[in-house]
Amino acid sequence: NLHNSIAAKLPNKNMYWGYYGDTMILQLNAPTIQNEAQVITAPQELQLKHFMPGVTIRYTLDGSEPDSLSSTEYKLGVMINEAGKLQAKAFKTGWISSPIAQLDFFKNKYKANSIVALLPPDNSYKGNGAATLNDNVKSEKNFRNGKWLGYKNNNLEILMQFDAPIEASTITLSSIVDIGSYIMPPQEVEVWGGNSPQHMQKLGSLKPTQPTKEEPSTLEGFTCKFAPTQVQYLRVVAKPVSVLPSWHRGKGDKGWVFADEIFVN
Repeated sequence: NLHNSIAAKLPNKNMYWGYYGDTMILQLNAPTIQNEAQVITAPQELQLKHFMPGVTIRYTLDGSEPDSLSSTEYKLGVMINEAGKLQAKAFKTGWISSPIAQLDFFKNKYKANSIVALLPPDNSYKGNGAATLNDNVKSEKNFRNGKWLGYKNNNLEILMQFDAPIEASTITLSSIVDIGSYIMPPQEVEVWGGNSPQHMQKLGSLKPTQPTKEEPSTLEGFTCKFAPTQVQYLRVVAKPVSVLPSWHRGKGDKGWVFADEIFVN
């Protein structure tokens, strides 16, 4: 063979074949999250997988980074029934732990009977109108796919009506942040509520942290919390960034706000 023929031509040389990687430690691939539905309407099984034998997957649902000791070990049959930010990592002796795999789960306890956009979205990003925000369908990062509402010159301003009074305490605006495309977190989110559209009080507000540099696009949920309140109508307002920051290539221009769902709990 080739090895023997080369050795025969170099009889006075010591020759070593192959590779000895005893000192090299490789990193595991991230686990795969196989859940398709991100909106929890009933208990569903958490589905995590790794294709290397002997790997342990550990996870958290509070957004913290999993570690190899204290984080919950994944087992078949684990059920989830609450909103949370899933983060999962793979561990195996002799290997570097994997990157994090993550997915946001959302819950929508109260689905509106009627939903209306009080101000229109941009004509290029009008989805299926206000109903886009009330169908329990999460979209992907492609904000041009017709499943998002986009606002730049108007605030996002949505009125939701329920069949009967509900006790609400959180509103989550499901959004995308794509800095390079001028899509930023809202400058502010406000939630108003009452038993008629004419008599509403401000229940709470949120000013999301704004980016300080260019970063990859992410799907985000902006949650406004307030004291539990009985309401039959909710008005959700999200204000686009009025002036992009000086480090942004579009500095001085307006930002966009995009949304694909509003979750009421």
